[in-house]
Amino acid sequence: MTKFASLLVALLLCTTPVHADPAPAYRASLLYTYAMWYGSGAGFNNRRDFGAHYTSDYPGGFDVSWVQYANGEASGLTLFGGHSSHLSDLNDVGDAVGWSTNDPQGSAAHPIALLNRSLIQLDADGQPIVYADAISNHQQIAGTVRTPGGSLHGALIEHGGFHDLGTLGGDKSYASALNDNGQILGSAQTAQGEWHSFLYENGSMIDLNSQPGFPGGASLINNEGVIAGSFYNGQWNAFLYRDQQLTLLAAGAGSSGVNGLNNEGEAIGLLNGAPFVWHGGQRFDLLGAVGNPQPYDFRYFLGLNDSGEILYDGCSYQLQACAFVLLTPVPEPSPASMAALGLALLALWRRKQQRRTIARKSGSGAPRPGATRSVSAATATAAVTAAAAVATGIAADVVRAA
Repeated sequence: MTKFASLLVALLLCTTPVHADPAPAYRASLLYTYAMWYGSGAGFNNRRDFGAHYTSDYPGGFDVSWVQYANGEASGLTLFGGHSSHLSDLNDVGDAVGWSTNDPQGSAAHPIALLNRSLIQLDADGQPIVYADAISNHQQIAGTVRTPGGSLHGALIEHGGFHDLGTLGGDKSYASALNDNGQILGSAQTAQGEWHSFLYENGSMIDLNSQPGFPGGASLINNEGVIAGSFYNGQWNAFLYRDQQLTLLAAGAGSSGVNGLNNEGEAIGLLNGAPFVWHGGQRFDLLGAVGNPQPYDFRYFLGLNDSGEILYDGCSYQLQACAFVLLTPVPEPSPASMAALGLALLALWRRKQQRRTIARKSGSGAPRPGATRSVSAATATAAVTAAAAVATGIAADVVRAA
């Protein structure tokens, strides 16, 4: 095989992915820092809004939660005169749900919603709403209500009212997650008193534990109908479930759980206490994929968005500080960029070969300066153009990931 043919094969290899979903890589940055042990967070969306939580000294202290918007604004989640508050979920337009209380002991909590930057007490005016646990981008809320008979039932809360989801034949149920298509996840008692996971859709409650291959323990659902959760059989096992197909995220590797799921099918969780990311149908050590590790030891996840960005809380004993660390995926060079690189290499090789040919014809062992410049001008221009294309392609990839 000639050298030219070898380089052509190399070009083709450069533009052909080795595998469709390579191991992810991330760069880290800090979104928020706070004094050690006096804060926490919950919630992270596609706009990079997140929920923050401040804890004062105890006893007699207070907790205050708020939504920190990407533009620097903030909205508090504590009702007027309230003592403590807590954020449970955050949607992609900055709405949130949680609870607030006037009681220092945390009892008598009121379910709340932050809708269009206005704080609403969901149990006002005698509404029997007890919990608000998740909110969709359509401002539908998955929560729990108290029935006239005193039982607790999962409910869909919207437009100032609610719809009781019922149970699986037992006394109680709880709704804990939902997606933008109105599908709701939760758990409910059967007539035998057992607790089963349920999926509520099209006006019906489906017993997921009766579905083929479903192990129980559903906790998250995305807009594609993928369900994530963890079940216990001597140890906890993280899983994804869709179309009656079960995928274990850490089979035989130890105790695992799922902490986040996006609409691209990626998930984040813990395996034996260490954070992992599920990407392209494979599990990867998360912190090992960070190119610029930060001096904040991982504590817990805040969330995973549809761009594959991950936000987690970490603390540093040395700095006596904690931070919300943002992990942004680093894109692979696109096939077009790799092709441009290959073409640049071919152009440079051709230029070198032409110079050698000129040198042999001149008999001087070296090319004539004038001839070299005239013959190599086109190839040099091609090489520069191709190199510029490579830089442009890679830069575009980075901008899209930013």
